Amino acid sequence: MNDPKTGTATRQDQQSMGQQGKYPSSSPTGADNRIYDMVSVDYHATKEGWHCIQYIQDAQQMGDQELAQFFQQVQQEDQQRTMRVQQLLASRLPH
Repeated sequence: MNDPKTGTATRQDQQSMGQQGKYPSSSPTGADNRIYDMVSVDYHATKEGWHCIQYIQDAQQMGDQELAQFFQQVQQEDQQRTMRVQQLLASRLPH
């Protein structure tokens, strides 16, 4: 929260920020931000992959094969991103 007089972060807020001064090193629940970030990337890549199915169908229905191929490429990249982030996540979770 900002100091109402100065408009700057209070000392308490500054102390809770990470080394870079941008983000706390953990969430209020104590979860590691790296884990949250990887889960978020996984979620969004997976979600986008599902959306691409519709985008591919839309392009194919309009006879736009170039666009359909583009969306197929995006979908493949999302699949690769999902597989990679899941590997990274698995290696960082406690066993």
